[in-house]
Amino acid sequence: MFEDNKTIGSYHSDFEKEKGLIEVENLKCSYPPFDQIVLDDLSLVINSGEFVTILGHSGSGKTTLLRSLAGFEIIQEGYIRINGILASTSWTHLPPEKRKIGFIFQDYALFPHLTVRQNISFGIVGNKNYKKKRENYILDLIGLKKQDNRYPHQLSGGQQQRVALGRALAPNPVAILMDEPFSNLDRQLRSSLSREVRDIIKSSGITAILVTHDREEAMVLSDRVGVLVDGKLIQISEPEKLYRFPASLEVSRMISETRLIQGIVQKRHINTEIGKISIEKIQSGNSTFNEGSSIIASLRPEDLTIKKSNSETHGTIVRKEFSGNNLIYCVELKSGDFLHVDNFNRIDSLDEGEHVSLDFSLRNPISVFPK
Repeated sequence: MFEDNKTIGSYHSDFEKEKGLIEVENLKCSYPPFDQIVLDDLSLVINSGEFVTILGHSGSGKTTLLRSLAGFEIIQEGYIRINGILASTSWTHLPPEKRKIGFIFQDYALFPHLTVRQNISFGIVGNKNYKKKRENYILDLIGLKKQDNRYPHQLSGGQQQRVALGRALAPNPVAILMDEPFSNLDRQLRSSLSREVRDIIKSSGITAILVTHDREEAMVLSDRVGVLVDGKLIQISEPEKLYRFPASLEVSRMISETRLIQGIVQKRHINTEIGKISIEKIQSGNSTFNEGSSIIASLRPEDLTIKKSNSETHGTIVRKEFSGNNLIYCVELKSGDFLHVDNFNRIDSLDEGEHVSLDFSLRNPISVFPK
């Protein structure tokens, strides 16, 4: 539990000393009549200057977490500290305007009657000279100085997004919160703009928290990714570690195109219907399984190979999907289970209805979970 070693009255000067350390401990948030728990015992520390993404499906509590950090929601249990200042508990609540946090909404929420420059200037506090310098700095940062007199409706979706970012950065906040800000853009623009936004934020040195349901977006942009499931933060780690060492089957499904196959532990192997996996190929952090335990192995697309069956048949291709640089085959196994297998080199293209044999190609340890 945090110690309340600073008074709320000291918030202003202390916010100016340090950039963006956010601490959350045992956070619980629910909606009336207080039986719908949205966030449950959530703890999280985000260091100054970090870009952290919270990944979760719709209804997982992502937006509620952002709103709680921003001060738009009252929490029932736990603590939120911003730069060491107690911002939220069950008995005290620092209002949003005193948290010095920028918020970018899904629909940007720009003022339609104000120009780009006026939108950016809206939250800047200071004399005329300071405001002008700050406006110009932000306009340069987001690359819209030549469009400063345009109105939102005269801008493209990508430009509107950058104005929203600029307006959030203009008051020099300790952190930026972003609620699925790229979801309304087409995929190509979303990919390029999200990287551009990340570069702008990282160059400013400001702490950023993004929430999204898009795993590719989360993995590409973030210093760390947290997986939120039903209001619980299941795991948070660097993208590569999260990919290689998922803590649960839920995490594995969230962060990659996982291929699941059932098996039984027998004599230091996992017996599956397409072959054996040595115990040595299992992540060391996984639970210890007893002889005869039923498990589910979580494989990555690159962990499986497929070829036309000459002798041993493991299944039949029931569907073939073209996916740019590879083909994905849906194989019905003899058990009736379905397994998606990638053919990355696209050599020996196979057809629907063909009998195939499968094999493991395990270059890295795999994750195994109880069935």
